[in-house]
Amino acid sequence: MRNVLGSLVAVAVLAFAGAAQAQDSYSYPGVHTHDGFFLQMDLGVGGMASSVDQGGGDLKLSGGSGQFSVGVGGAVARNFVIAGQVWAVSVPDPDVKLGGTKLGEADATLSLSGIGVQLVYYFMPLNVYVSATPSLTRLSLDEGSSTGESDTGFGMKLAVGKEWWVSDNWALGLNGQFAFSTNDDSGVAGAPSWGTGWFGVAFSATFN
Repeated sequence: MRNVLGSLVAVAVLAFAGAAQAQDSYSYPGVHTHDGFFLQMDLGVGGMASSVDQGGGDLKLSGGSGQFSVGVGGAVARNFVIAGQVWAVSVPDPDVKLGGTKLGEADATLSLSGIGVQLVYYFMPLNVYVSATPSLTRLSLDEGSSTGESDTGFGMKLAVGKEWWVSDNWALGLNGQFAFSTNDDSGVAGAPSWGTGWFGVAFSATFN
């Protein structure tokens, strides 16, 4: 009889513990999941090149670059996020080539900036994601006393990354990025377009 009572007590304790654990999980549905408010910031390094056909040969500006972006939005379904993203890439003192011949370094900063709609999908439980941001972009060359800017063009920023949870909702990660853009010279009718490409890696911090 005592063995039977002991078994019943053990079963009751296990059932209570299971119910408590289920209740605890139910009380915190947003832990380590991609739902609700979304904030992602990243900072990276890589390379960028921008070129235009000058008739007598391609004019190309290129060099090592830094990148940052901020995206703010929310999950519209589990693991699928839509956000507004602002991003920029800058090359200090870019190398200048004309027709493949290096002319030296420009005493200027070449920048590509964009604003667009970021679409993010997470593959869980790996916490790996893919991101695409179709964007309105602008190319600029800042020479200190003067700044030249292109017309607004179209670009795309793509990323593939992996994140690791460091709290209930914060995650740190690493991603690889690629971006491209096409921009006409500002106010120059019929001028050839600048084509720009960027690639690099970035560290990210995400709240979701």
